[in-house]
Amino acid sequence: MRLFLIGAAALALIAMGVPFGPAQADGGTGDAADARLLFGDIDNRALKYEFLVDEQRVGIGEGRIRKVGEARWQVDIRYEIDVELLGVDVYTLHLEARETYEGARLVALDSDSTEDGEHHEVSGRADGDVFRYTHNGEEAEAVSDIVPSTELWRRQLLKRTRVLHVVEGEPFERTTEPAEDRRIEGPDGETVVLEGVYIETPYETATLWFDAEGLLQRAVVDRMGTTLDIRRMAMEEE
Repeated sequence: MRLFLIGAAALALIAMGVPFGPAQADGGTGDAADARLLFGDIDNRALKYEFLVDEQRVGIGEGRIRKVGEARWQVDIRYEIDVELLGVDVYTLHLEARETYEGARLVALDSDSTEDGEHHEVSGRADGDVFRYTHNGEEAEAVSDIVPSTELWRRQLLKRTRVLHVVEGEPFERTTEPAEDRRIEGPDGETVVLEGVYIETPYETATLWFDAEGLLQRAVVDRMGTTLDIRRMAMEEE
């Protein structure tokens, strides 16, 4: 069950009604305005999620967002997932990743993960009109507007269809379509409507639900016969 979250898990995606400018849609470098749309309202915040199978918690994840320069943002992602069945490990994934964005463009990625006992390292940097990276020492390149598979936590990032898997080290295309909205009870007992989006990739399928700010609230991921329920726990100040 190779997760493409948190987006996230990561953690990890903007339905604020303001799209990327043409440069970003075509893989441009972005600017301060685009970066603020993606990260400005969650600067110095930590998004935390729990992972469940059959209502039992099997892992946690978090994404921490920081501004580290003019139009430059850093996202640190960590999650640990351990699925057991009758005392036997069915699936494990421990991952730490750091992503750096210049405007709305990914300019650096470093990921270290162990999945089902196999260790993976992905490290890459933007270089002109391509993104050059290594996976377990093997060199490769991807398109300049690539996004890492952890970046599902902000609705707007789903506009990017070309994705780099942070464990497999493989670029792939994803498709999205609207899904049924979900209604949950808010903190004051009010009804909150979450926007649903269905995603399909070569690795898994998922339905994601986003709040009015375009942040991931819930997700259901299906991979290799396992259904993983992802729920946002909190958004904390750093």
